Amino acid sequence: MVPTKGIPYPAGDPALGPDEEKAWRRLLVQTALKAVSTAVHVPTVFKPGEN
Repeated sequence: MVPTKGIPYPAGDPALGPDEEKAWRRLLVQTALKAVSTAVHVPTVFKPGEN
């Protein structure tokens, strides 16, 4: 699982400026790519910027 900002903004954060928003989305996509390419055997949370 990759947590996001919530249902209204699943891949963004309206509180961020354009450049910060782009960086957040890039980090979210990188985290999602790591999640789908990692073999897991128990429930695992991939937090953006932590894994």
